[in-house]
Amino acid sequence: MRLLADECIPRRAVEKLRELRNPRDEIVTEMVHLLDRFEQGSADDHWVERIAAETPPFLVITGDRAVNTGRKDPRLPVLLPQAGVNGILLTGKLQQRPAFEKIRALMYVWPMLEQAVELTRGTRCRLSPHGDGYRLQKWPLVWPRSAF
Repeated sequence: MRLLADECIPRRAVEKLRELRNPRDEIVTEMVHLLDRFEQGSADDHWVERIAAETPPFLVITGDRAVNTGRKDPRLPVLLPQAGVNGILLTGKLQQRPAFEKIRALMYVWPMLEQAVELTRGTRCRLSPHGDGYRLQKWPLVWPRSAF
């Protein structure tokens, strides 16, 4: 499995997650931070296009929900499905929590992350707090009527 986390999770937190999931430097899961591969400020459509062409595909973890942005350019919740890249989108409540909580949430749903990689390309899932734990659910993209 290959994971790519954007700026919603700090680099150091991604490194700790990598250590937890790959004990004794044995690479079980390739994990990279967006800023390890692309310059800060790189346009989302640029880097999404680049990783969409890679095999095996990445599972992108992002806090971008394209809510109240006021921006006209496409955001990750739309770009990822269009490019055929599966994405895990953190809900607002989880996005506001410290990096430790985000890593804990990912560890909690890890078996489901492994399944999410195998879903149809372009599938979006939402990761949210739920009771004492977390849940991962498919989040279908509903196109506005004006898009057709």
